[in-house]
Amino acid sequence: MRKWMFLSLMIGWHECIAHPKDGIFVEGGLMTGMLASAEDISQKPSCSLSILCPQEFMKNAQPLFTTADVTSPLVRFKTTAPIKIALGGKGLEIQNFLPYTLGNVDIYMTTPQGTQVKVGSVQSLPKFTQTYVNPDLLPALANAPANSSFTIQPSAQSDPTTTRVLDALSQISVDLDLSFLKAPDDKWLTPTPKQAEELTDAMLNLTSLLSSQQFADAVLNAPFKFYDTASGEPVISPQEVLDVYRSKASIALGILSPKAGESSIEGLGGPGLLGLQPYLINPKSSAWTNYQTGSEWPMEVILHEFGHTKNYGHDGNMTYGKNGTGLVELGIKVWKQLGEANKLPINYDQIVHVPSPIYQSSFMRALSNAMPSGKTSSDAMVGFNVKSGYQQYFNDFVGLSYYGVLKYNFSKRLGYIKTISQVGLGVGTDLLIDFKTTYKTRNAAGSGKKQRANATRKTLVSTFGSFVGIRALWDSYVLNSIYKSAGNINAVVGFNYRFKHSKYSLGVSIPLIQNPLQFKIDTKDLSGNVVLYDGASHFNVFFNYGWVF
Repeated sequence: MRKWMFLSLMIGWHECIAHPKDGIFVEGGLMTGMLASAEDISQKPSCSLSILCPQEFMKNAQPLFTTADVTSPLVRFKTTAPIKIALGGKGLEIQNFLPYTLGNVDIYMTTPQGTQVKVGSVQSLPKFTQTYVNPDLLPALANAPANSSFTIQPSAQSDPTTTRVLDALSQISVDLDLSFLKAPDDKWLTPTPKQAEELTDAMLNLTSLLSSQQFADAVLNAPFKFYDTASGEPVISPQEVLDVYRSKASIALGILSPKAGESSIEGLGGPGLLGLQPYLINPKSSAWTNYQTGSEWPMEVILHEFGHTKNYGHDGNMTYGKNGTGLVELGIKVWKQLGEANKLPINYDQIVHVPSPIYQSSFMRALSNAMPSGKTSSDAMVGFNVKSGYQQYFNDFVGLSYYGVLKYNFSKRLGYIKTISQVGLGVGTDLLIDFKTTYKTRNAAGSGKKQRANATRKTLVSTFGSFVGIRALWDSYVLNSIYKSAGNINAVVGFNYRFKHSKYSLGVSIPLIQNPLQFKIDTKDLSGNVVLYDGASHFNVFFNYGWVF
């Protein structure tokens, strides 16, 4: 009797402390999955740092004036700075309001303290072009103070035309802030891109005239008096005339319509506004290409309307000539002298021969910005995994497993990076849920001198169930001998089937943390980076075989 009770207690104790499914396990198998990546790798400029080559300058270049944007507040300039340069959100932003393609010019930065520093050079600055470039190409910009200003100056390598134009522009002191007017009524037309260019040329030459010493001498030494009334009184002093014409102003430029021309309106001007008929600014007109014999009428209209922007009327000699004694006639004379001597910044005989730049289409620019290197991909990875641990059941339906895991994946891809390897090491725990468990029972006989006791023993035959869990992994990636490591938390889910000691698992492991990994590429000819997207898209499907001891 005592032996039977002892045997029963031992069997019961064993049932309490060790379930038939418990045990140490080792398993391993194949795995596959996907890895998304993106390349931003480009050819290094053939020029050295601090020099902007044409390929870099034109990468994001587009026409300065377009039909949609010609009246935009962003398309405005000062006559004292017709090449606008600023550090903006996109990089170093450059706008050239000149009809010239300038060669081998230097960029200078002036700090708020007045210090001037050369920051780089531009091999070719195309006419009427705007662009932005990566400031990393100009290392001197790395510590650029806020509110620094920039200018363009000729270099020793600049061609004679570039040097002449920039020298002439540097003499302009009359600061007009110019924009382009959207037609307010039927007397006006919104300028086309070509007309905006022609208005720009005319205003640069006008302000060059007004800034010149020749104009100052002519006004200060005029053999007649200046006045703005029919009576000729009061007299305006020559110095006041010069100061008014050279004063700072903001002016919206416009084009007059054919309807205005039907009323013999060839120009309109007032404070902050100046409009002209388009034929007056035609760059092929002999008025601009032949100062000696060409018509003076376009110059007369421009000077007349500019006088109106200074609030002068028709009664005196500030906007109309009075037998050769007016401001307009004086201005025309100096304008023609400067033009004949090639001292104005815009030479109409030259600009007609300046070729137009070739830009990328807007679609290609957008595509280039969206996919900088032209290569994003999602590639298959194949590999294997091994894990070992202990599984513990609380009953026939629920258990836990604790394990360590080692995995390796490999991927081949197109692009600069040809192969990617991944090695992962981690630990995890799974909740085991079995749907069906099959046992084989057999009787175990007990013997004694006086009696025999029979006990029933269950032997596990098979189980089928699922698992869900979480594992912490530390992954190392290798890309063309470049290494980077990162941790992640993976969710794991799948199915288990066990037959006696053999175990089969089919599951998926999904990273939960979205963790882009960036690899810097810097070779002799290439620079950029590769990004691996370690997240939910980088999942693994595995099929394992194992043994439960």
